[in-house]
Amino acid sequence: MRNWHDRTGLGDPTHPLLQTEPESFGLVYLTQEQADDIAADYMLDSTDPLES
Repeated sequence: MRNWHDRTGLGDPTHPLLQTEPESFGLVYLTQEQADDIAADYMLDSTDPLES
């Protein structure tokens, strides 16, 4: 939609899909509880061959 708007100048410039997206580097701030949940899931799914 942004490309179409840039090319044609049509559409509502305040439309949410035309707003710039915040930059994301794949990083997220976690609470301690969220970190513990992820760690617990990782430990359950671990397939480390050294643990066998």
